[in-house]
Amino acid sequence: MPLGYSIFRNSDDEQREAMVSQQTYANEGITWHLRIMRWKYIGYTALWSTATGCAVAITDYSINLFTDYNGILGWIITGVFG
Repeated sequence: MPLGYSIFRNSDDEQREAMVSQQTYANEGITWHLRIMRWKYIGYTALWSTATGCAVAITDYSINLFTDYNGILGWIITGVFG
């Protein structure tokens, strides 16, 4: 008999050990899943922030180029204060 082997072992003990070993692998999978989700969140946030900044810059330049206003802020300030 191996050292630490209980003479009172039964199938319930084996089932518990199998569940614990599977839980360890499941936790590792969840950890990697959360890491990948975090990097996707960071990537998509950077992408959408850059795209939004570019859209605002193009809109501001278009307002400056095609109207008599000095960009978005000039248009808003003129509209509010006259």
